[in-house]
Amino acid sequence: MKREILKQFEELDNLVDMEIKNIASKLLEEYPTFQEAIDALNDYYFSKFKLDDHVYSEIHKKMIALSTNS
Repeated sequence: MKREILKQFEELDNLVDMEIKNIASKLLEEYPTFQEAIDALNDYYFSKFKLDDHVYSEIHKKMIALSTNS
């Protein structure tokens, strides 16, 4: 049972990482400037979506990484 739960957490972690990267990429593609993309992320932060602060922080970090690697 413990292994099954661990496997589920690993799968969830992988899915979250993929979605963070996808959202960060889409925000950067959608908006003409980095600041506008950050502003949009902030809008989502204050919206109805009650995600953990860590998720928004990770999206922000990924946006920075993607924009500096381009």
